[in-house]
Amino acid sequence: LTSIGIEVNQAIIIPLGIVLWLAALVVAILFVMSYAKKVKANKGSTILSLQEMEDAKAAYGEKEIAADAKLSGTQKACLIIFAAAFVVIGFIPWGSFGITAFEGWSAFFTGLPLGEWYFQEATTWFLFLAILIGIVGKLSESEIVNTFLSGAGDMMSVVMVIAVARGVSVLMGDTGLRDYILASAANALEGMPAIVFAPLSYLLYIALSFLIPSSSGMASASM
Repeated sequence: LTSIGIEVNQAIIIPLGIVLWLAALVVAILFVMSYAKKVKANKGSTILSLQEMEDAKAAYGEKEIAADAKLSGTQKACLIIFAAAFVVIGFIPWGSFGITAFEGWSAFFTGLPLGEWYFQEATTWFLFLAILIGIVGKLSESEIVNTFLSGAGDMMSVVMVIAVARGVSVLMGDTGLRDYILASAANALEGMPAIVFAPLSYLLYIALSFLIPSSSGMASASM
């Protein structure tokens, strides 16, 4: 895109990204709601394994939600804190808007101005908010610790996949296999009509996503 005069931060790119995101979000919501209705009508139609169903029952129970169910004040407070963690406090560059009211607090807490946090600062912030939500939610110390450990356990499978995928990516880069695959793919698609090139490129990127797990890394390597 840069070679033809379109920068990634140009106005045409941002609205296009918003439209694509909203379209994908609507499709995902409709799919999940449709699947939920199907499973509610016939519990045997679920794609979950028996073990996963048992784990879900243990975690969430099988009680029907009352039609007039309402959030308690404690639940509302926890949701507000959770939303503030993402939307209001840590990940918007307020300094660029001239808002510096919380920069001193942020610098003391993380060592960086508000809105300029990255993974380490975000990790510290989420841990602090998890403890705060546990206190506001009136959980005991053991409940807070057990909930945290349960959440960390759920993430371990994802962490292992990311670690292995990163190892494959490093090996492919260091051995030159990645460049060989990309060069071969480019040569195979070269000179094809646009109506053929577009769908084949889509299929190619599906295959490449297994070899290069990072979307930004795949874009920089393949473009």
